[in-house]
Amino acid sequence: MQPFVLHVTGDFACFTRPEMKVERVSYDVITPSAARAIFESILWKPAIRWQIRRIDVLAPIRWTTLRRNELGAVISSSNVQQAMNAGQGDLALYVEDERQQRAGLFLRDVAYRLHAELDVR
Repeated sequence: MQPFVLHVTGDFACFTRPEMKVERVSYDVITPSAARAIFESILWKPAIRWQIRRIDVLAPIRWTTLRRNELGAVISSSNVQQAMNAGQGDLALYVEDERQQRAGLFLRDVAYRLHAELDVR
């Protein structure tokens, strides 16, 4: 069977390293599982599986750091349920109180050519 080929580009990318718990740090290139997910986002069925055969890096590996704000809390579903039952409630989440600054090391200006085969089960 002839392989399928995708040309994938983007301004930024992050293929998160699991050993970095809090800060987002990317692998140097796209991971095979991320490449497979791109193919699955185009065509997914339970009876098929995409096999990544080759990843070509088309652009030089360039890095950028970003600092971003994240919320350290979420509104609990029990608070939402209580407010719905009572018809009123405090569901506010104050960003100033819950803000956390996080840094990340991301890839910049990425371009890949992904080669995959369709495996019918």
